This record gives sequence, structure tokens and C-alpha cells, in this order.
Amino acid sequence: MNTSPNSTILARRQGDEFIGRQTELAELLEHAAGDGRNRGLHLCAGPRVGTTELLHQVYDEAFRRHGGAVPVYFSFAADQGNPVAAARRFVTELLRQLVAYRLRDPMIIHTAPGIDELARMAPAADTGLVDEIITLIEKAPDEADERGYFRSCFGAPFRAAARGVRTFLILDDLQLIAPPGRVTEFAEIAIDALGKSGSRFIVAGRRRFRPDTHELASMELAGLELEHCAMIFSRAAGGVE
Repeated sequence: MNTSPNSTILARRQGDEFIGRQTELAELLEHAAGDGRNRGLHLCAGPRVGTTELLHQVYDEAFRRHGGAVPVYFSFAADQGNPVAAARRFVTELLRQLVAYRLRDPMIIHTAPGIDELARMAPAADTGLVDEIITLIEKAPDEADERGYFRSCFGAPFRAAARGVRTFLILDDLQLIAPPGRVTEFAEIAIDALGKSGSRFIVAGRRRFRPDTHELASMELAGLELEHCAMIFSRAAGGVE
């Protein structure tokens, strides 16, 4: 168990090695902790500007802040545009990261214990919520109603809130949520479900994809400045600034 300021959980770089994004990191953490009207934030960016690493840094910092909302990071990149597979994996990740946060043990995220083991590990106070999440995971999706199944799974944070468990959701690679012709449809279902949960959340995707996010705050992630690129290159090469 290690949640010290110098340890990483999802991030690849430690804090002093994370160059050029301190302003954006602070703004996203402020959004996570805020109580303003806009609970959701849409982060849009071009390719290869470090979006995922930035979100991992946000997650790690939120995880270290014990006693706050349970952070949950989820990327759609692994599901090859299959919204049903993404929905089931989302609730599985929610369960895994909930237990990891409650036990202050980030190794649970990386060792990926099975559902039965997670149920045994979960604190007694979360038993009811864990049972609800497992029911969602084990539910067979109705092929004729994949939208309904998808909405039900992304409604899990609402179930958590109903049991007094606050969550902070980070959804990455939103443009890969579904096949190209249905991306907007499923993105809007996910955003609507998260909005109704009362959770604070970030949805991130490529700049070319802009779902209906009129009720969300927004941030555009630009490329790093040349000075910061030079610093990163110098450190990677083992040189001196």
C-alpha cells in the first residue's frame, strides 16, 4: 500500500517529471473538488498532446485525497467500438477502483482480482452497493436493447450516490465509445447518465468529435510549448536542462 505524494498509480510520470501541464492539472482538480453548477467537464484535444497522462495525473491526485469522492478512470480504447463490452467493463472497473480506494490499496487496480474476490475484500459498509454492481456485471444484455443496457451500466454512479457513495468519474477516449455512426448517440447517453448521478465528471475525446455538451464546462488542451518539449526531451535523453 503506497499512496505517498511521490508514488504513481495510473500515471507514468511522478509529479516533478510531469512537465508543462501544471495549470491544466490544477484546473481539472479544482473542477473535481468544486460545487459549481457544471458538474461535468468536456476536455477536447488533438492527438498526441498528453491527454491520457494528464487524466492519469488527475486520478492519482484524487486517489491520494482520502475521504473525498471515489475516483474512477475509464478509457473506451480497449473495446473496439463495442458499447455493450464497454458498459460491462465500466461497471467492473467501478467496482475494482471503489474497493481499491476504500482499502487505500492501489495494487488492487493493477492485480485485477476477480469479482468474487472483490466482493470478499469490500468493506462491510459497501456490501449493498457491491451487490448491486455485481448484478449489473452479471446481467446478460438484451441484444434488442443495447441502449438500455448501456444506460443501466453507466447509471451505476447514480446507484452509488443513492447509497451515500460519491464518485468522481473520468472517461477517456470518448470518440471510441461506439462504431463511427453511433458515437454521438452513445456518448450522449453516457453523459446524460453521469449528469443524473450528481457526480462530478470529466469526459475527454478528440477535438474533431464534439457531442452535445451544452450543459458541461469545457476545456481545450493545446500542444505543449516548445520550451516544455525541450525539457522533456532533455530529461528523456538523460541530459541537463
